[in-house]
Formats: sequence, structure tokens, C-alpha cells
Amino acid sequence: YPITITVADAAGNETPCTVTLSVKDTDAPVIMTCAIDQILDADENCQAAVPDVTKQIMASDSCTADGDLIISQSHEAGTLVDSGEHTLTITVADASGNEATCTVTLTVSETTVPEITTCPSDRQLYVGAGCHAFVPDFTAGIIASDNCTAPADLVIVQLPGVGTQVG
Repeated sequence: YPITITVADAAGNETPCTVTLSVKDTDAPVIMTCAIDQILDADENCQAAVPDVTKQIMASDSCTADGDLIISQSHEAGTLVDSGEHTLTITVADASGNEATCTVTLTVSETTVPEITTCPSDRQLYVGAGCHAFVPDFTAGIIASDNCTAPADLVIVQLPGVGTQVG
């Protein structure tokens, strides 16, 4: 704001000078409600799209109207993220550039079950002494896949276990 100051003498002669007054807002907005942590289902590529959580944010500021606050998130809505935990930073900025932040945890979780493409064939065993047979290892004949786990990392368990006596 320009402020004009005038100095006058007894004869009415005047000399003005101008001072500039700047008013600056230094208070950051206040985030009253941040978005809630979310669990997202992974797609067939083991990814999920980041949701738009900015609509969940409730914030206010002493100098900027609530509707004029700028709310943003660190990963844009629609960005694909991999399986696991991701921190999403929410930023609320006022008209003076002051900012407040909060964080949300996005957990991308795989819910797709593995697919068994080849299961071993049925097998007939003949009993030995004591009318029992020992369960063979059927796991070697399994061919399986999963959208998020490499085939070599799949855990294959056989019940009853190899070597168990059955009658």
C-alpha cells in the first residue's frame, strides 16, 4: 500500500514522500482432516492407480478463503504404483504460498490367487510291508503362475508331506 506523508511549513509549502507498506501472511493453513490410509487391490500387472484423496482434506486459513486454498498430492491421481506401501504427501497452500502437509499411506495388496496350469496326474501306489505306502513328492509336477510373484518364488506345499505313510 502506498502511504503518502506530507510536510508543510507555516507558509503553506508542502513536500510529500511516499512509503510502501507491505502486509504479509506468514501463517500456514491448518489441516483439520487428512485423508485416511487406504488399501488398494493390485491389478493383473501387480499395480494400482493412486486415488484422488484431495477431496477428503479439510483445511482452513486465516487469510485465504477455504475455497481458494490449493490442495495437491505428491503422486497424481491415476499414477500407477507397484505392490507394497507408498506414502502420499498432501500439501495445502494458501494465497501467500504458505504450506501445510499431511501424509497418507497407500498399501497396494495382491488379492489374486496363483493359477495352477499343470497339476500332477493321479497316481496309484501299491502297499508294501505293513499295508502302507509312502506319499511321493507331487510338487515337482506343479506348474503355476501369479500376477505378482515370480514362479520361482511361489511357495508350493504338499499335504500330506513327502514320505508320510498312508494305509
